[in-house]
Parts: sequence; structure tokens; C-alpha cells
Amino acid sequence: MVRTPLRIAALLLVTCLVVALGAGCDEDTADAPPPQPWRFQSEAAPYAIEIPGEWQKTDSGELNDFADLAVTLADSYFLIVIPQELPQYEGVAAPDAKAIKRASLALLRERIDKFEIERTGPLKLGDQTALSIFAEGLYETDPVQYIATYATRGPWGYQIVAWGPQEEEDQLIAATDALLSGWKFTSPAPSTPSPADEGEPPTQPK
Repeated sequence: MVRTPLRIAALLLVTCLVVALGAGCDEDTADAPPPQPWRFQSEAAPYAIEIPGEWQKTDSGELNDFADLAVTLADSYFLIVIPQELPQYEGVAAPDAKAIKRASLALLRERIDKFEIERTGPLKLGDQTALSIFAEGLYETDPVQYIATYATRGPWGYQIVAWGPQEEEDQLIAATDALLSGWKFTSPAPSTPSPADEGEPPTQPK
């Protein structure tokens, strides 16, 4: 079955979507052993991820010009990591995860038809707490599920966006959770952890 995945383009924030084409499955691989996990070590920012073998690296330029990492699972689910070094001014606090989330959501509401947040809450990312939102929207007439996670650590901000067909929300959540469980910050822990919204963990749908 051929699926139509989505493409996101943004500087730090998701700003637009376009269409790309996916491919179907090969029946000959049904009895093959599960693919082995693989490690991504960023050369642009201080983080690494132990990634489940089902996720495959793809050309980040095809999904987001500013993504440090872009992966796909069966050409149905997609995830990008956009790190950015935050501005540092003497006497002025750097943007935190909440600030990144607010700016991102403002653009998402502007750019995505019928964009609605379903729930928001804290998410464990490496050795600290990040912020996650679950939302839905339309690409043309296709319902799309979004999972966006925001974190800061030292002078770095991170936006992690996963998306896929809305009718496969549970599978997208499970696949995204499995990938993010392998996240590791490779810089020293900050003295103050990233703030987290109050509420139930976002992976526990209400």
C-alpha cells in the first residue's frame, strides 16, 4: 500500500507542510529477524539517541531544511529533531522550554488547518523533564496526528516533532516513545531542570 507522508519546513518552528511519496512493504521480509537498534550521535548539538531498528534515517533536507536528524518508520511515521543554540545575553534569561513551546504552537495554529491541542504534559527525555503536546490537524483533507516535544539544556533548545496518520495515533505514540526512550544529553546536567507543565503524562491519553 502506498501512503502519502507529510513534509515539514521550519527554522526552529514548524511552518509548512508538503507532500512526499512513500513505498509499500516487501512480503519476503516477513520472516526476517527484527532490525537492530542503531545509534545517532549528533555533530551539531550535545545529544545522542539509541534508535530502534524499525526507524530508518532519511534525508533531512526532504523533511526539514533545519533538522539535525530525520527518521521514518515504514514511510508512515516521521520524526525530526531541530536543535538550536539559544541566544545568551548578560542579565537576561535564555528562552526556556515553555517559551519555545508557546512560539511553536502559535505558528502551528497559524499554519495547520483545524489545529487542535488534545493534551499537554511533562515527558521524560534523557535525565530531565521536557514538555510534550499532542495535537491533530488537517493536511488538505487528511487528518494528521502530531507529537511535539520541547526541551532546553544549557545554551541549547530542542524541538522534536513526530507525525503520522491520525487513525494510527496509538501506534505513533508507541513508536515515538520507544525512540525517545533512547535519548541522551551529552552535555553536563543544568543546575535547574527544564520546566514542565502540570498535568498527566502526555502518553496517557485521557
